[in-house]
Amino acid sequence: MGKRILLVEAAASSRILWTVRLAEAGLLVAQASGMNAALATARREPPAVAVIDADLVEGQPIGLARALRALPGLSRLPVLMLAHCPGAAFRLAALAAGAAEVLEKPIAPDCLIAWIRHLLRASAREAEFTEIGPLPALEEPAERQAPERPGQIALVGAEGRAGDWGGLAGALAPHPCQRTTPARAADDLAALQGLELVAIEAAGMSEDGLVDCLARLHCLPACREAAFVVFGASGGGRAPVRLLEMRIDDLLPPGAGLAERRLRILRALAARRRRAERRAALRRGLELSVTDPLTGLANRRLALHRLAELAAAATAAEPLAVLMIDIDHFKRVNDSLGHPAGDAVLREVARRMQAAMAEGELLARVGGEEFLAILPGTRGGAARDRAEALREAVAARPIAVSPRVEARVTLSIGLAVHAGEARTGPDRAAGAAAEVMERADRALRRAKAAGRNTVTLARRAA
Repeated sequence: MGKRILLVEAAASSRILWTVRLAEAGLLVAQASGMNAALATARREPPAVAVIDADLVEGQPIGLARALRALPGLSRLPVLMLAHCPGAAFRLAALAAGAAEVLEKPIAPDCLIAWIRHLLRASAREAEFTEIGPLPALEEPAERQAPERPGQIALVGAEGRAGDWGGLAGALAPHPCQRTTPARAADDLAALQGLELVAIEAAGMSEDGLVDCLARLHCLPACREAAFVVFGASGGGRAPVRLLEMRIDDLLPPGAGLAERRLRILRALAARRRRAERRAALRRGLELSVTDPLTGLANRRLALHRLAELAAAATAAEPLAVLMIDIDHFKRVNDSLGHPAGDAVLREVARRMQAAMAEGELLARVGGEEFLAILPGTRGGAARDRAEALREAVAARPIAVSPRVEARVTLSIGLAVHAGEARTGPDRAAGAAAEVMERADRALRRAKAAGRNTVTLARRAA
């Protein structure tokens, strides 16, 4: 069962009417007549969105909004306020208490439903990045999360109005603002670096023109990650409903003043940054899961996955070469010079080999001093040349492990070529990868037995 909408309304007839209307739209509703009942209901079954009538008999609506968002797990609860002729002071107080919007009564059912669905979608987007749990080691430093960090904003308005934003550009300092029109937006915004938010002034645009402007901006590469805020969409037509069904972050009524515009732009900017930082943390986590932290190379997990894919696809015309690589006498480096010196050797060996790798090839660290190189589309003779190039890149000159200490390092390399002759069936990929890797490993052992610092070619598969 989906999460419920908490409807707080003093009049029983209005509660019943709204419950029926929302149910017809597929929304589940929990009713409450005032503050105490609302808080008890929210504790029992946390809502997805709260709709609060400002004409509450019991308790103050703004106090209720704060109290609901103070409950465990509800700090980001979306709240809609319904009010008769809400003044600027009430709107700002409600927004400061966490309300997403203050809707003027009477409100059309389709508009309220559109707002609720919009907030449910926004909550779902936030949940995408929080359901997996915190990633404290991957989060950005606190100073990079600060909303005050300057972020590029675009102000888009109809021709003749783009320069008249009622002091908004100045109020948003230190965030730089680029003013433009729908006709010039593609050119003006393409040159911006790191565009974070687009604000659109609806005044002077028709309903269809406004929707078309938003759709065009969504398609611009510069706006792909930006938040969108729309000002002044008239409540007389279906523009608010149509806009709320599109990808926007906030929608302000025509009468919203400068202070409210500034507050809601900064709020949308902060929400956009939370999402961006969470995505970046997840991306870093993914990279760390397939990267060796010491050398920066691919790790064993990624290498084996890639090897299985390429081994399954290899053919006689497009064979696959695999190199098992071992640093000769690495234990002596650790024992005589210490583990920090050993780490320095590993990093430099990885750097030199990676510099010698060609595009499309993969180099991975798969053990303490053991590396794996995967060379797609490489035959035996060419593969041996590539292996010799790696060996020589490391042996050519000593590795500095400290300002006064150098270590001479060599490699032993076992080479196997797979041309699609492995078994077939459901386990073909894993079987082919294991077979070619085992052959390369046997060749490596023969290289070490032959005196090290050499490349040995594996015998053909049986």
